Amino acid sequence: MNICAYNRPRELCYAVQKMSGEVFNQKLTPRPWNRTDPDSTSWWLVPSTEWPAFKYGKYYFTWDSGDILCGLYIEKGIGQEAREFYPPAWMLDQFWIWHKMIQDLRVGKVQYAIAEASKKCFAPVEIIVDGGPARPKDFDGHAAFDSRPDAYTFRTIKNTENLELINVSGQRYTELKELGLANNFNDLINTLEKLTHMPFIWVDVFIALRLKIEVNDVKKQGIQSEWGAKEIWNNFLYCYWSWIKEAVK
Repeated sequence: MNICAYNRPRELCYAVQKMSGEVFNQKLTPRPWNRTDPDSTSWWLVPSTEWPAFKYGKYYFTWDSGDILCGLYIEKGIGQEAREFYPPAWMLDQFWIWHKMIQDLRVGKVQYAIAEASKKCFAPVEIIVDGGPARPKDFDGHAAFDSRPDAYTFRTIKNTENLELINVSGQRYTELKELGLANNFNDLINTLEKLTHMPFIWVDVFIALRLKIEVNDVKKQGIQSEWGAKEIWNNFLYCYWSWIKEAVK
């Protein structure tokens, strides 16, 4: 695990925005989950000024058990069969990056990016898949659920296609329970493809690096040195630029 030079998702989000702008001369747009509590909420970097931005691949920065997670965030929206119940921006169509992610998983491009990132970071990558039935009401432009979504967290295993299921929360929705049986990328892809055809089910996929912010505890463990935006960008986030760059305006 690596040490993060920033104490909050917001700080890391803005530092990465500056870094990506310097590298590509392209400005990503920071967006908070909760505008009324910007210092404590999760943040996205969106490759567009459009909002909501469900259809785009985004960088995501959030908390988890006292750590910061950052990485690629891709969403699967509501199927066209349910369009009369939901806002138009929630409708999954051919322009959503979700479809490219599924195609690239099938041919190994996503797995290659994950393996490269893991190698550069000297750490496993976490893949968090959450979702459930979305309700036709949103919070500040975000998809919402009847309760907290079910979430399945996987960790990559070095030099293999296998995945380790390290955490499950919820297990309320039968549509997602097959995720709990996934032992490798092929299993995961098959389940994500099935979920693609479930019109009322919203799904988020978050490919993440875990960063420690309790520096003293990490140093006691003799783990990696402190990483700023440059190291996090070069070693992890840039590996997923392919799923961001198509929407950059």
